[in-house]
Amino acid sequence: MIMLGIFGYAGSSLAYLEAIQYSNAATATLLQFLFLPMVAGYEALTGSPRWTRRWTLTLFLAILGTSLLIVGTNFQILVTPIGLGFGLLAAISGAYYNLGSRNYVRTYGAWWTTTWGFTIGGLAALPFGILSFRNYMLPSSIGGITEVILLVGFVTVFGTILAFSLYISGLEHLSATETGIASSSEPIMSAVASYIFLGLVLTMTQYVGGALIILAVILVATGRARSSTGRDADRSSA
Repeated sequence: MIMLGIFGYAGSSLAYLEAIQYSNAATATLLQFLFLPMVAGYEALTGSPRWTRRWTLTLFLAILGTSLLIVGTNFQILVTPIGLGFGLLAAISGAYYNLGSRNYVRTYGAWWTTTWGFTIGGLAALPFGILSFRNYMLPSSIGGITEVILLVGFVTVFGTILAFSLYISGLEHLSATETGIASSSEPIMSAVASYIFLGLVLTMTQYVGGALIILAVILVATGRARSSTGRDADRSSA
């Protein structure tokens, strides 16, 4: 659990933010989602879930849709050696916490796993936060300080703790690959939020990417339903 908290929870978050710093958000997000084929490859080798042509198609649609949705933004893909390294590290860390969290989630629950994961990871990252805070200049006005506190609180509660907890909850009933494919809808929500709050107009490439992601999620859901129906039928026959 200590290894998972440091290199999984804290590691994936820090590596992703560093990738944004040395490249940009589009590049970092695209590199981060390489965790999905990593997880799928591992589970294919271990036989969980049993690999089929349907899974190959679903994984392909999720990866292609995510790529089109991200690359289709008005941001240019910016690849730097340091940004590429941190992006790949974020993907590896993401694959690690997906696979490493399963037993804890199914034994102790998602909230237990998330709480201890971020408590351990937060303590490990605290020295770096203290060092970087020395060079940070607080806003001069009360309003500016209040805005910073609210924004940091929002990112901490909704963007990190709640987001991770809900995501990890999926591992109670789904494989890591299925949970990862379902999370491919994250870029869709980002695009919608950008349109509502920032006025960013989606391109045709992004619409196609979003449609492919939705199709991949539907294939996951219908596949699970079909598997459950098959198991129920087997029990009835027995």
